[in-house]
Amino acid sequence: MNSPEINKLSAPSASSCQIWLLEQSGVEGGDWQPLLAVCDAGERERFRRLQVERARCQFLAARGLLRGVLAALLQTEPQALGFVVADRGKPELRGHSSLHFNLSHSGGQVALVVADRPVGLDIEYAWRERRIDK
Repeated sequence: MNSPEINKLSAPSASSCQIWLLEQSGVEGGDWQPLLAVCDAGERERFRRLQVERARCQFLAARGLLRGVLAALLQTEPQALGFVVADRGKPELRGHSSLHFNLSHSGGQVALVVADRPVGLDIEYAWRERRIDK
């Protein structure tokens, strides 16, 4: 959570964004307690309800990345962050209306985009090779 790269972040400047990509393999089969410790009660309950280990790893990787990056940008502790659900179910950072984010995950990767305005991001794993002849 406290990597040097994350600790020296600065907020996105006007009309820019930051994109983070994380392989969830670092969470698989490991000790989940450090990541669970920064989650709030609702996140921990959601984690406990997940039955498939891959889904549990993906959830923790996403929440860890989100909380780690946003906390570094705001110069606070990851567990101090609060989230609210806005229109259409999209989460927002409580008390920080000028910082926007979006998470996406697919095929063992988690992507996060952070910007100074509403932003979206979607990643999709290419499950099969596609051949384009012409």
